[in-house]
Amino acid sequence: MIAGTNPIEDSPEQSFLSVGQSSTAEEFFRRWLWMQCEQVPGIESGVVVLGSAETGRFAPAAHWPKGESPQKPLMEATERSLAEGAGVFLKREGPKGPGHTDIPRYALAYPLMVGEKLNGAVALDLGASNEEEAREILALLGKNTAWLEGLLARNGSNGNSPPANGGGSSTKGSESLQIKGALDLLATILQEKNFHSEASALATELSTRLQCERVSIGFVHRQRIRMEAVSHSAEFGKKTNLIRAVESAMDEAYDQEAIIRFPHEAGHNTSDFKITRFHEALSRHSGSRQICSIPLALDGKSVAVLTLESMGAEPFSRQAVQFCETACALAGPYLELKRRDERPLPWKILDSGKSLYGHLREEGYGAWKLAGGFMLAAIVFFIFANGDYRIPARTVLEGSVQQAAVAPFSGYISKAAFRAGDIVAEGDILCRLDDKDLRLEHSRLKSRFHQLEKQYSQALALQNKAQVKIIGAQVEQARAQLAQVAGQLAKISVKAPFKGVIVTGDLSQSIGAPVERGDVLFQVAPLDTYRVIQEIDETDIADLSQGKKGEMVLSAFPSRRYSFVVEKITPVSISREGKNFFRVESVPQGKSPDLRPGMEGYSKIKIDRRRIIWIWTHKAFDWLRLKLWSWLP
Repeated sequence: MIAGTNPIEDSPEQSFLSVGQSSTAEEFFRRWLWMQCEQVPGIESGVVVLGSAETGRFAPAAHWPKGESPQKPLMEATERSLAEGAGVFLKREGPKGPGHTDIPRYALAYPLMVGEKLNGAVALDLGASNEEEAREILALLGKNTAWLEGLLARNGSNGNSPPANGGGSSTKGSESLQIKGALDLLATILQEKNFHSEASALATELSTRLQCERVSIGFVHRQRIRMEAVSHSAEFGKKTNLIRAVESAMDEAYDQEAIIRFPHEAGHNTSDFKITRFHEALSRHSGSRQICSIPLALDGKSVAVLTLESMGAEPFSRQAVQFCETACALAGPYLELKRRDERPLPWKILDSGKSLYGHLREEGYGAWKLAGGFMLAAIVFFIFANGDYRIPARTVLEGSVQQAAVAPFSGYISKAAFRAGDIVAEGDILCRLDDKDLRLEHSRLKSRFHQLEKQYSQALALQNKAQVKIIGAQVEQARAQLAQVAGQLAKISVKAPFKGVIVTGDLSQSIGAPVERGDVLFQVAPLDTYRVIQEIDETDIADLSQGKKGEMVLSAFPSRRYSFVVEKITPVSISREGKNFFRVESVPQGKSPDLRPGMEGYSKIKIDRRRIIWIWTHKAFDWLRLKLWSWLP
C-alpha cells in the first residue's frame, strides 16, 4: 500500500540544471516532477512514489502541485503500475453537466526499475485528452524516468543521497542526466531543415535551459571564427560591434584550444592561466557579468566555439559547463558536417584541395604523395602534350558501281539460283522466267507466218497485184511478231552483267510469283572497287576537307584497319536521332578480297595535331559558347 504524503513547500527553479544541482534527493525528485508536469500542457497533478518491492511498502517522495494530496485516480494508476511492473494508463469519464465536454480523462503511471528491482513509480493525471495523446505522453514519461533510475542506481536504490552538485566531481548518475539532456537537445535541433536554423535552435535551447542572456555559436572560417547563430535571433548584423566583440572572444578560446571563463573563479589554479583580454572587452561592451567560451571539436580539431553570456553574478557551474561540453560533443560534429554539406560546390572543391595539399606536406602519407605526383604529372601532360585530332564517324561500305538486273517483260519466276551475298561471274544466270506461254505464242506465230508465205507465193503465181500487196503486209507483220517473241525468249534468263556480288535480291522464296516489266530483281556490285560512306556530325564538318586521310574498322573485322582518302563532301545534310549529319564519300587505299558492300563500322579522319586538352574539351566549350550566345540579349 502507499502511505500518506508529505508536502514540500519550496518553489522550484525554472532551470534545466536546477535538477542536477539539487542538494537533497527529495528536492531532486520534486524538481524533476515539476519539469515533467510543466513540459506537457494539461497535466493536473503528478506524484513520485518510492519504496521496496520486498517489503511491499511505498510512499510518495514528491507530488505536484504543492499543497495538494494525490487524488484517487492517480493513486489507482500508481498501484496498478507497481503491481504489474509496467506502464499503464487508466481511462475515466470527465465531469458531466453544462460547461463540460465528453472528452475522457486519463491517469498514467510508469514504474521505476533499477536492474530488475522495482523501486517505485511515477504517475501523472491528465486533463481532457484522447487515447493517442495519452500513449505519447506515457512513452515520453518512460524515457524521462531514466533520470530517476540513474539517481536510484547511484545511491543504492534508496534515494536518500543528493545528486552531484556543481562543485563536486562528475558521477555516473549526473553523467547519465547530462547525456539524457544532450540527447534531448540533439533531438530538438534535428527537427530543423538546414544548418543555420539548427545552429539557432541549439543556441536558443541552451540559452533557455541555462538561463543565459545570450548564447552564440561561431564556426572556423579561414583560421578565424565567423558567427553563425545567436540565441533568440533568426538574423543578426554580422558587422556590428557586438558581434565582432563576440567573435574576438571566440577567437581567443579557439587560439588557446581551451575553455575560457571570465571572470576567473576565486582560488583558481594560476598554472592553468588563460588569456582573457577579449572576454574582458566583451564584458565591458555587452554588460555580461559572466562569460564562458567552449571550443567544439571534430576529429581532434576545433571547428567551432560556443560562447555563453549571463548577467547574473554567480559564475557558470562546473556542471553547466560539463553539460555544454556533452551537448556540443553530440551536436557540434553534426552541425559541422551539415555546414560542410550545405556549402557551395566551389568551396567544397577548394577545401578538398587544401586537405590534399596538407596531406602532401605532412610526413608519411606516401600513397597520397604518390597519387598527387601522378595527378600533377597528368595535368601537365594533358595541358602541354599534343595528339592527333581525328573526327569519328559511322561508316558503311558500298560498291563504286551498282547495276540493277530487271525483269525484261511481265511474267512469272520459274527458277532462281542466286540470292543476295552470292558472288557471281559475268553471264551467270541469276534467275529464269517461265517461257511456256511464250513458246506457245512463238509456235502459233511461226505457223501463221508459214501460211502467209504460201498465200503470198500463190498470189504471185496468179499475178494478183492486190492480193500480193495485202498478203505481203501480213507476212511482214507476222515476221515482226515472231521476231519479238523470239527476242523475249532470248531474254528469258536474267544474267549477271559483270563479275561481282549480289547486293540485294532473293527470289528463292518467290518461285511462281508474277513480276512486271522493269521490276528490279537483283543489284550487283563489283568486288574490286568500293567507296566508303561516312556520316560526319555538323559540328565537325568545318574541319574536314578533301584529301584528308583516315582509317576505318569494320564490325566484321574489328582487329583490322583499312586506310582511305576523303574524295567528296556533299552539301546536303541528313537528320537522324535529333542530329544533323553530312554524307562524305571516301576511296579505300589498297584492295582486300574480304571486303563486301554493306559492311558497317567506324572510321576516324585525321585532321592535324592539337593539344590533347583541347581535343577532349572543345566540344563542351563550343556547346557552352553557343548556349550563352543564344541566351544573352
